[in-house]
Order: sequence, then C-alpha cells, then structure tokens
Amino acid sequence: MKRVWVTRTEPGASRLGSFLKSKGYVPFVAPVMEIHATDDPRPRKSIDLWVFVSTHAVGHAVSSGWSTSGKCVAVGTATADALKAHVSDVAVPRVQSTEGLLELIQRDFVTNTSVCIVAGRGGRTDLEKGLREHDYDVNTWLAYKRCPTQFNVKLEGIDAILIGSGAALSPVMDTLRKSQIPCAKWPHIIVPSERIANFAKTQGLGNVFVAQGASKEAVLQALSALDD
Repeated sequence: MKRVWVTRTEPGASRLGSFLKSKGYVPFVAPVMEIHATDDPRPRKSIDLWVFVSTHAVGHAVSSGWSTSGKCVAVGTATADALKAHVSDVAVPRVQSTEGLLELIQRDFVTNTSVCIVAGRGGRTDLEKGLREHDYDVNTWLAYKRCPTQFNVKLEGIDAILIGSGAALSPVMDTLRKSQIPCAKWPHIIVPSERIANFAKTQGLGNVFVAQGASKEAVLQALSALDD
C-alpha cells in the first residue's frame, strides 16, 4: 500500500503529502476541490461561542480580521492547532465530528448561549439544526466555498485514495468510472468519518475504510492497517 492519491484541498494536501513521503509512501497530490473566500459577512452581534468546523474556517475568519476574547470550539485537533495561534481557549470534542461538537456544546454551554458556526458554503447543516432544537441562539458564518479544480491523475498503480469531504466524492467517482480499471480493482478509499464512508458506499464505491479523524496521524494509521 504505497502509492496514494491525496485529493484534499490545499494547503493541507501538500503538507499531508510531505508527511506521507517521509513515512515511505509515494503520494500524488492532486486536489479535486479548491477553497475560495465568500463575501458572507461575519455576525456583528455579540457571540459567546465560536465553533470552527475546519482549518479553512479558521484561516478565512482570521484573514477577514476576525478576533475574539470569547470561547472557541474546534471540530478536531488540526483545527484547534490553527486556532491556538490566535486564541488561548480552544475546546475539542471527544469524538471529532459534527455529532461530537453537538455533544460538547450541550454538555458545557447552557441553552440560549449565542453561538456562531464558522463553516463552508454547501456543507452540512446538522449542527445548526441540532443546536436550534436545543434552544441555542445560532448564527452561521459561511466564510468559504469549495470549487472544482482541474486535475490529472493516472489511476493505474494507485493503491489508495484519501478523501477529506463528501464534496470530493463526485469528481473521484467520475475519474474511477472513466478509467479502464475494473470496479473490483479500484483503489482503497480512505475517509475521515463514518458519515462520508456511508455516503461513498451509496455512490457505488467499495473498499471504503474509515480513519480515526482527518489528522495526518490518523491517515497514517489507516494506511498502515491496510498494509498489514
């Protein structure tokens, strides 16, 4: 399990590729989506709790001049690390997912807390809905959007494909279908959550494996498990 297609967005894709190369893998960094800022304004009202669902959310918030003395929650360790360069108090859920965020907020913050979810356009709305159902004052700041890229990858010899979001599944699936490789011999698909895995299977993808999150260590562990 050596040749790996990294489909994630930049700059994380190149960082992950360099990490995997240092561990003996042969990465092909070819993102299928790219990230652009939106013109969605950040909330002007007082916010008690900022919730960041990705490192992109952090980057675009900071570049727009965002700052806060309030509390922050990050979906996972990579997002938390990005936040810690700008704020001192960052919480991370035990389960690094939307469901984990909802559990953490319900446990640690009273209802009616003013919450701002910093996310990407076209992403999941489960967290917003869940918080509203539990009487939180929810605001959503769609600070970035994903756009398709032009990429060129030869699938022959690729052992595994790393997918970071549900949005990446469609272009990957199109590439697989256009290839001359029989479905039974398609590369292994590694995703960061059960939700994306289930979605991948509905799209006809087999050999789907779930990493324990989106961190480089989780990806390495998943690849190592496939090597065994």
